[in-house]
Amino acid sequence: MEQFRRVCEAKKENSGHWQYESSAESARPIITTLRDLQETSDQIHSIEGCLSGSIAFILSTLSEMVPFSEAVREAVQQDYAENDVRDDLSGLDFARKVVILARQIGLEVNLEDVEVESILPDEIINKVYDGDTYPAILEDLKCLDAPMQECLKAADAQDGAIRDIFVIDKATGKCKLSLDI
Repeated sequence: MEQFRRVCEAKKENSGHWQYESSAESARPIITTLRDLQETSDQIHSIEGCLSGSIAFILSTLSEMVPFSEAVREAVQQDYAENDVRDDLSGLDFARKVVILARQIGLEVNLEDVEVESILPDEIINKVYDGDTYPAILEDLKCLDAPMQECLKAADAQDGAIRDIFVIDKATGKCKLSLDI
């Protein structure tokens, strides 16, 4: 947080520009939009949505015919996922983006402050893999095929979809990531 403050202060003192739009939401102008809203005196009370293209792809690919592990394989093959797909599936990459947005609206948060409901069990997150990790991780992800199918059935029963969403509540300072239907 201290380094972030120093960079922001240096930017102000030197009338510089800090272009970090690509740090959140694949260079979509979300940070510019937030900045524009703030500069025109609009009040931002909360932000919510999905910032993970890889998770969005995986969850939209998931179907009765495509199990979770296969949807992850497709995301990796199409280069939607991080080099270590666990960064996406654990919520780590998503949480980093939430921190960027939360700081943009004036919250003093760090990565540890973001409450993350991970798709992955701790056993896979913390497992040390030897050599080429990708095939072994995909094999381990098969343990999530059945639970994710159940989640998909629950979403279908509600005429909904599974989404990995975030909420930043400015009043409480709370930042959270979770699966939602």
